[in-house]
Amino acid sequence: MPRLEWGIALAQEISTLHQEGKVRTDLGIVRSKLGQQDEAVEQFKQALVLIRGVGDRPMEAETLPALGDALSAQGRQDAACDAWQRASLIFSALLLPQL
Repeated sequence: MPRLEWGIALAQEISTLHQEGKVRTDLGIVRSKLGQQDEAVEQFKQALVLIRGVGDRPMEAETLPALGDALSAQGRQDAACDAWQRASLIFSALLLPQL
């Protein structure tokens, strides 16, 4: 029974971290639309730490382009291109069957 309880607690923690990652992505999008690019970039970076921590590759691929857009708005084109390229690679990997 202790393993089951530990498993439930772990699942709840992962769910909470996953939700926080999604909320931070949404907050980054709002900040970016308000022209608050520094705050947006920070929210996206925090979201990615959480999202990667729980292994949600689709959500990571959705967050990276938004990060790229905010970085581009800051004039950081190289960093923006890197974020967009990482998103593209993840999307491509998710669409291909595992061999």
